[in-house]
Amino acid sequence: MKSQQLLLALGGVGDDLILEAGEKLALLPAPDGVLPIENKEETMHGKKIKTTRILLIAAVVTALLAATALAAGLFGTKATPVEGGNGLSGSWGEHTATFPDTEMYLTFDSENPRHEVYFQAGWLPTEPTVNETNEDGYSFYLADEGEGSVEPYCINSYNRASINDIRYTLNGRAEVVLQDEWKGLERTEITVDYSDNEYVTFPIANYIMFFDPEENWMIQIAGTSDMATLEKIAENLEIRVGPELTESYEEGFDIAWFDLGRG
Repeated sequence: MKSQQLLLALGGVGDDLILEAGEKLALLPAPDGVLPIENKEETMHGKKIKTTRILLIAAVVTALLAATALAAGLFGTKATPVEGGNGLSGSWGEHTATFPDTEMYLTFDSENPRHEVYFQAGWLPTEPTVNETNEDGYSFYLADEGEGSVEPYCINSYNRASINDIRYTLNGRAEVVLQDEWKGLERTEITVDYSDNEYVTFPIANYIMFFDPEENWMIQIAGTSDMATLEKIAENLEIRVGPELTESYEEGFDIAWFDLGRG
């Protein structure tokens, strides 16, 4: 949910309702990032309103709008469990593919034009073994692919994939541990237990997906590192959005692996 949407939402709220909500919310502690200004007063449409209360209302409304969008299914990122133990089938070029071990798949919905996206990593836990970049030195694939049952991290911009038309499968016991809005992006965090999966060499992997439905791009950060390490990588990424994409890399496909080390 963008700041413009928040301003439009607040713009339709009458002053009397703002004042009434302010009186009630004054009893609540200010959330992180809200500066308490106890005595300062501002004039809005001829009425004096305490700045603290307006800031608090704005913070609460922001959280409520994001929670409502997620609950109503308005987020473009959707994680769908696969029931019954039969896996998932779909188009694989001219053939039909069945992934028998799929327990969850992800979709990224947007009708807006796709954009390229690149990044620079300001912090990494280990040196990368692979770094694919564009002409400006921004990465679109960066990884420490490790050895055996360890692949510390992999950052992938998915510029080459048709993300809106693909069901991306996770083929282990997958659990969504967080789904929210972070810095204007849809953030989804998932942990997958592969201990019973014969196709994946490591027991557990963590995933963070950032999706922007407005400019229609997605970045995945995955690895056998713990979620806190992947979150620190994410916090130190510089993201650059490029021009519109004009080609679909995976035409004729509506299903693909999303698992780390299995592409």
